[in-house]
Amino acid sequence: MSELPKSWTWAAIGDVTRKSAKWDPRTSDDKFTYVDIAAVDANTKRITAPQTILGAEAPSRARQIIEHHDVLVSTVRPNLNAVAFVSRESHGAVASTGFSVLRPTESLHSRYLFHWVQSPRFIEQMVRQATGQSYPAVSDRIVRQSLLPLPPLEEQRRIATILDQATGIQDAAGRYSQILRAHRRTAFLKVLDDTPISHLPVEAVSAAVIDCPHSTPRWRESGVTCLRTANLGYGEWNWDDHRFVDEAQHTERTKRAELLPGDIVLSREGTVGVMAMVSPGMRASLGQRLVQVRPSDEINREYLMEALLHELHPTRVEHRMIGATAKRINVKALKQLLLPIPPRDVQDRFGSIAMKIRESQNQAEKRLAHVTTLTRSLQSRAFRGEL
Repeated sequence: MSELPKSWTWAAIGDVTRKSAKWDPRTSDDKFTYVDIAAVDANTKRITAPQTILGAEAPSRARQIIEHHDVLVSTVRPNLNAVAFVSRESHGAVASTGFSVLRPTESLHSRYLFHWVQSPRFIEQMVRQATGQSYPAVSDRIVRQSLLPLPPLEEQRRIATILDQATGIQDAAGRYSQILRAHRRTAFLKVLDDTPISHLPVEAVSAAVIDCPHSTPRWRESGVTCLRTANLGYGEWNWDDHRFVDEAQHTERTKRAELLPGDIVLSREGTVGVMAMVSPGMRASLGQRLVQVRPSDEINREYLMEALLHELHPTRVEHRMIGATAKRINVKALKQLLLPIPPRDVQDRFGSIAMKIRESQNQAEKRLAHVTTLTRSLQSRAFRGEL
């Protein structure tokens, strides 16, 4: 255990937090707000998509009443660090038992705790103690038994204020990327509004539609990138959880086709509607639940990706999805999915706009990565008492 400043101590999280009250919503006919794991954005660390549910329809995991200033820590897939600070808007909601609900006592500042559970040291503790290969998880007990560095309360407030300011700059950089994404979407919708449209199936505008190998990759510490749904965003890549396979596996997993620049990789199961385009110099293979779409010469690839994003949005493609527990769209249905196709010159004009936006997004992502690195460095120094 590392040495702390003299006025600091190590404390178990459970010793400086309380547990939330429990309630079974199924005892009521009223509607309630439900916060499950999917409601927390692991990137922004916010509750972004709570559900409104009738008490009679409440899932068995809906049990924990949350309050403003609580800190939620997802106990499943701790490497993704799905944590959130409960805002005033979510006060009184019911959270899944898949969270540790941490309610600070008077000796612990809530924002200080919120920043600690995002720290590499906390994440490493959770990942190290997680059990389950395909669905790694920790228990609430493990979260509460873990140690955090505890300075005097006034010092906690000072550290929390500094880290709030740093993450505010980080959030602003992230929002700029979202604005660019929205601009691309607006340009696409304008094409649909202003131009005569034909409707063609995906297979008619693709040189190939290739399903992933139906086998679980054997992960390695380093090697060749193997893509997962977690790496896909809405037209961009996410490398927060970067996985690798060895050369032999890469060769095996690319027998059907290598990934080429301009190919579009999309998810067909679970989080459907996320995708990204293969960039020059990128070498990777497909993990499970992914599909590789290679645009034909007859379509602008930037336009094709935006059309796929549009038609595979969950609200538009829901009627084509199958499966009781894990919703998915099969490859046959994907090939038959109709896309709105304007004349080629219109596609190319859109593609030119989209490429400029992509260049701006790439620059924005680089700035965000730089700010994120600085924020993490500041965070590490803060919890060593070096600020």
